[in-house]
Amino acid sequence: MRHCITQRVPEGMRFYCLFCLIVILLNGCAIDHPASMDIFSIDQTASIMRPENLGIANGKITTGIPCNDLFRIEGIWAPPYVSSDFVFSGKLNGQPVSNKTFRWWPFYVDRSSGTEDSLTVTTSTVLNPEGRSLIYSILIKNPEHNDVPLNLEFTASGTLDRMMTDADWGFSAPHSSSPVVLIATGSHQVLLRQGGQSVVITSGKDIGWDSTGRCFRSQLRVRRNSETRIYFTISVGPTDEALKQSVKIADNPEAEIDKVKKTYGKRVEDLFNRLPAFNSDNHALTAFYNRSLVPLLMNRWNVEEFKLKPFYSTGSVRGGCIGDYLWNIGECQEILSLFDPEATKSHIRQFLETGVKHGFGFCPVAGAMLHPDYFYPINQEKVIGLTCNYVRNTGDIGILREKIGNGTILDSLVSQALFMDDLSRPVSLINYNDCDPQHKGGLSHLELRTPIGRLNYTNVMPDLNGRRYQSYILASQLSALAGVPRPDLIARAEELKDLLKKQLWDSGRKWFAFSIPDSVPPLTEYRYTIQLFYLFGSGALDQEEEDGLLSHLNDREFLSEYGMHSLAKHDPAYFQPDVDNGGPGSCTSFPLNIAKTLYLMGKPAEADDIMKRILWWGERMPYWGDSFYADTVRYREETPLQCTIDATAGAQCIIFGMFGIKPALDGTVMINPVLPSFAKEMSLRGVKIRGHVFDVIVKEDSYNVEYRGKTIKSLTGHAIVLGAGESLGS
Repeated sequence: MRHCITQRVPEGMRFYCLFCLIVILLNGCAIDHPASMDIFSIDQTASIMRPENLGIANGKITTGIPCNDLFRIEGIWAPPYVSSDFVFSGKLNGQPVSNKTFRWWPFYVDRSSGTEDSLTVTTSTVLNPEGRSLIYSILIKNPEHNDVPLNLEFTASGTLDRMMTDADWGFSAPHSSSPVVLIATGSHQVLLRQGGQSVVITSGKDIGWDSTGRCFRSQLRVRRNSETRIYFTISVGPTDEALKQSVKIADNPEAEIDKVKKTYGKRVEDLFNRLPAFNSDNHALTAFYNRSLVPLLMNRWNVEEFKLKPFYSTGSVRGGCIGDYLWNIGECQEILSLFDPEATKSHIRQFLETGVKHGFGFCPVAGAMLHPDYFYPINQEKVIGLTCNYVRNTGDIGILREKIGNGTILDSLVSQALFMDDLSRPVSLINYNDCDPQHKGGLSHLELRTPIGRLNYTNVMPDLNGRRYQSYILASQLSALAGVPRPDLIARAEELKDLLKKQLWDSGRKWFAFSIPDSVPPLTEYRYTIQLFYLFGSGALDQEEEDGLLSHLNDREFLSEYGMHSLAKHDPAYFQPDVDNGGPGSCTSFPLNIAKTLYLMGKPAEADDIMKRILWWGERMPYWGDSFYADTVRYREETPLQCTIDATAGAQCIIFGMFGIKPALDGTVMINPVLPSFAKEMSLRGVKIRGHVFDVIVKEDSYNVEYRGKTIKSLTGHAIVLGAGESLGS
């Protein structure tokens, strides 16, 4: 009965393939990769990522690949094993070789360079999906008419630790410190051994261990019009296990590489079986959608020692930010449960079990609290939103009745909605200074780094108080769904809405103030923060407030050529080094979710104006990290969070915003697309939600929905609703 989806990989892949053929400079890759992987690849002609931020990750192991060096590998993080200072480096004829060209995929990298002897040398670093290991190969081509003698040597060094405490896996990448003993076990293998664990390096037959020089060495002659291949495997873990992995791969590296490429091809296929494939005549928009999905490949960990399997980390690359931040996970609250509903459910439960009224997330090993002495007061909105969208996307009402602590998950969510509220008293605005464990005046909300302390954003903050409105509404809707209606929450939300305007709205400035009642005398201040735009579409604003906030979305205040500012340019707290929340740029997900809401509000011009400024993200970065600058083509380089899970808000914006796909709690699904001004056509193929499978094709002022063998046609601006009158179950 379901419509057959025949295309799983976007047609825009063709553009990527043509783009990647530029890398003919690589003179042939050592790996015959599946074509579907190319939609995620990028090369040196496009990427602006710095060498120290480039890496690969596959959910078992991650390593750094400095793209300015032909041979070097930096660091190994294969939870719980860490060799943060691991270095595998090579020399050709006694000299390191600068990298000229590279091509990156999420799980492997090819680097290539020419030599003075007209040779081409390509190195390929490929992560093994079955264990904590990688395959490293060198392909040397001699297209000339003379034989060329070569001397290759490779060295390895680093410390090693097994890190099993939650404190090890937080924001920063864990650092190892225990010295290793270098042990040669034969002419083609060495161990960097620390106790019962090791980094094992095994070479192929064409290069061997030189005990005198303490390096792998090969002196060879590359025949004219020929090529030579050399292989290494690098494994980490308990010594016996690492030895077994390394030897298995070294026995037949070509066959192992073939298995790897098939596995990664299947992962991409699975990705587009779970999520719809997007295509547009605007190739930058197609690239943007695809690039935003990269974290679903790189941040999905399947580690036996982790409490949740799979575990979706906040970050991934080079071991950075493996711990789970609720703020980040909560920014992709619609798409995560569309992609992996079971994992989303387990993460919701873990956030609630760990506790979201202190700290700001949980660590992967035992699920302990991430920084229990530091609190993000945005947690309440995020966990409620995650759960509500999970129920909308899946129809799993049963989650609300599941036991947790002394009550149910629903009880916990209602408690979160009422955080710092007192139902026995009239509703009031919350002073968030009172809930900050460090008593820093609410500074944990935005962590503004302005050097002038009085310019911080503190205490009775309008965005946090305004977001309580939607938390009340959603908690009431979920309660009604579970059969325990809470109309009092609706009434309280409306009282809060009136109070927010009465106490904090400034009609002259068309903006909300924040107050610091504890100061002497009490102060009323203004922070022109991007966070106020999160009140759009929530119901917390009346028409005057909505129009007022919209008037600030302009090039004088929040917008620049390449993005959106987190503080308005005129704000006195604007601080150039503070990219994510302090002005020069913004956290990656903020403009994406604001644009999504503007599309849903019927403000497509304003949404387009944001999106067209940031489409470059999809073509210039292998993955999206913590933040982007707004006035230049630049990302935040100094943070360990270089592949953030909330980058998926890019695809989320397109699916739920541009295409207006809105599942309701009653099981119906509304489709109401808006074609952006910078595209003539677009399509989503293979949308799977609430038992429905459908395609949406938009051209100019009309669109088709292909559903259950039928084509439903409509003009844009007129919604199609699937499931109305059907028995969909729960």
